[in-house]
Amino acid sequence: MRIVHNEVALVEQPTVLVGEMASAQHRLVPVRPEDGGFYPEHLSLALEATQLGYWQLDLRSGELSSSPQCKAKYGRDPGEEFTLEMFFESVHPEDRQRVKEALQLAGPRALEGDPNFAVEYRAHLADGQVRWHLSQGIVLLGPEGDPSHIVGVTLDITERKQAELRLQQQVQREKLFNRLIQAISTSLDLPALFEVAVQEVGQVLQAARVTLYQYLPTEKVWVGIAGYVRSPDVPSALHLRIPDDPEIPAIQHFKWLQVFHVADPQQVSDPFALQERQDCQLGPWLGIPVACQGKLWGALALRRLISEPDWQEEEIELARAIGNHLAVAIRQAELYQKLQQANAELDYQVRVRNGQLQQAYEDEALLQLITEEIRSSLDEHKILETVAQELALRLGLSGCMIALHDPERQVSVLALDYRPGEGIRRFPLEIPFADFAEVLQQLQGGQFCYFSNLGHPCWPSYDRHTLLVLPICDAQEGESLLLGNICGSRPPGQVFGEREQRLMRRVASQCAIAIRQARLFQTVQQQVQQLQELNHLKDEFLHMVSHEMRTPLTNMKLAIAFLSKANLTEREQRYLQILEMETNRELDLINELLELQAIEAGNRDLNLTWLSPQEWIPNLSEPFRLRAAQQNQQFQLEWDPDLLPLCTDESLLSRVVGELLNNACKYTPAGESICLRFSQTHQQNRPGWLIEVRNTGVEIPPEALPHVFEKFYRIPQLDRRKAGGTGLGLPLAKKAMEMLKGSLTVESRSRQVIFQVWCPHQGSLSATQNRA
Repeated sequence: MRIVHNEVALVEQPTVLVGEMASAQHRLVPVRPEDGGFYPEHLSLALEATQLGYWQLDLRSGELSSSPQCKAKYGRDPGEEFTLEMFFESVHPEDRQRVKEALQLAGPRALEGDPNFAVEYRAHLADGQVRWHLSQGIVLLGPEGDPSHIVGVTLDITERKQAELRLQQQVQREKLFNRLIQAISTSLDLPALFEVAVQEVGQVLQAARVTLYQYLPTEKVWVGIAGYVRSPDVPSALHLRIPDDPEIPAIQHFKWLQVFHVADPQQVSDPFALQERQDCQLGPWLGIPVACQGKLWGALALRRLISEPDWQEEEIELARAIGNHLAVAIRQAELYQKLQQANAELDYQVRVRNGQLQQAYEDEALLQLITEEIRSSLDEHKILETVAQELALRLGLSGCMIALHDPERQVSVLALDYRPGEGIRRFPLEIPFADFAEVLQQLQGGQFCYFSNLGHPCWPSYDRHTLLVLPICDAQEGESLLLGNICGSRPPGQVFGEREQRLMRRVASQCAIAIRQARLFQTVQQQVQQLQELNHLKDEFLHMVSHEMRTPLTNMKLAIAFLSKANLTEREQRYLQILEMETNRELDLINELLELQAIEAGNRDLNLTWLSPQEWIPNLSEPFRLRAAQQNQQFQLEWDPDLLPLCTDESLLSRVVGELLNNACKYTPAGESICLRFSQTHQQNRPGWLIEVRNTGVEIPPEALPHVFEKFYRIPQLDRRKAGGTGLGLPLAKKAMEMLKGSLTVESRSRQVIFQVWCPHQGSLSATQNRA
């Protein structure tokens, strides 16, 4: 902070200067040639241009000088006198003392090093308006170093203060709302809750009267059960009973669960509301329905005085939110009462349920153990042994037998019998279906059989024992196939409880799933073996056919070469060219089939060599560059200057890149471009080449992209030159890159086709750098 000392001109004639500023209107201030000094007139014009109300106060004499703009901010005419006393009279009485103190302290503060002056206050304008002003300036010291004047400006900050006031009201409203919601959420005493709710709502929304009505449909009446009034002059509606008259507009809205809002009761035909308007000056009316689970419970009615503003949208939404929370609180209280009534019964049920849950937990643990053990195996015999052993041991059975049914032979085969202490017993026991037709029919229906103190030919070793027989059913596609049965045994006189029956039934279901999976696995294994045999036969067939066809085609090609040297007519030469083209196409197909078969069969070994980019890339691309020039296509070749040599199979990589360039030349229209680019990159922590072949003027349909690497797949609409192809080039390129542990991808957009080849380096990085 710094203290500003007056310049001589300003100190000696401050009043004159301000007076000149106040009276000067549209005048020109001359500037002397070659004089760059600052004149007071310049300051006057600058302040006038800003339209600020500037002023000057003599701290010694108390004389106040103001500009016309400053007087206008207090509702004064430009030529009207405006003294310091008149200024204090215009300041709001509540702010007047604070303004005087600020002016009194301005001088001492300036001597302490802070010459800045600022004070906010309300001012009464001559037309009766109340505006917020900010007067701020700086204290000037005289020649002797004492405070002499304050010069400053006055700003109208009414809009800012109003915004701050609205923000403070909103913050206060949110605090009250949060208090209200907390009270609603935590209270289960409805009368106390209603009293707090109407009080808080009245304060939050600045209502003159708030009433909570409860709707009693059996009595066809609305009763005011809680009320709040801001002033004794406003009558309370507590205990007021309003008939359930459908002609009353507010009641109609409430029954439709709609908000009722009118700015003036004169807008509705409600005699009671009109009478209150006349007698009590009640104006804006807001009604919020309170509904519990979609059923009307009551309504919250809020009123303001005629002189107060109408309900704003945010206030309506706030009242609606309070009504919703009230409904929740009412519902909570009703549930609490029901909860108290059901408490004793619930305690009993909890104890019973805990015992059941404990049993269910133990059963679930046993079921999970058995399920994990049988699901972990695909051996059918091992599965059956695990089920029989675990059931007998965990349930304390005297024995557990499992039989599998053979529908073709119409017999039930006893697979195994487990007895604790004796272990697994296996014996060939087959029982015809006819010997237990009644039991079989019940098992096929998904029901269990229960035998006690009886003998049965199916289970001769357990005569007079208590037997529980459950079906092993495989349910698929709405049909149930009986695979066999599980038979649990207890000594004579003992029984199976519901829990044990339920557990054994669930184990039987899991056993059916495990048996199905085991049999499915066996079937799949057989099918896989058959497919391998078929694939081997296919490879042998392709190899044999390709070799058998290559020999005559080679002879045909040799004969064509001899014929081409003969003296043929133009028509004969054209036929010979067609024959040569078709022969070459068949040879290409055979060679690609053999190459693809060799790669898929794993009979193709990698022949690794070092590729120098400066030698290999031009040699590879030159034929295609010439071909593109002949077809009026633009050919671009790019590679990074730091491209390192690559160790890979030259034959495979040349075939892949050549296939891509051949397709680009084949399908790119005249006038379009083909770009071949090589760059050095790393993928999967391995160095290598990223090769990109991009051609324009053509686009692969999105539905065809997933199929371009399938065998014999072609896109005829792209072949404008009718060059044809085998449909094996891209599949062979894909397999070649997989053999090189690289990748081949394709994308097509904006009339472009982009193939990217990632070829990793097959040697060490140090060897690559040394080679470079």
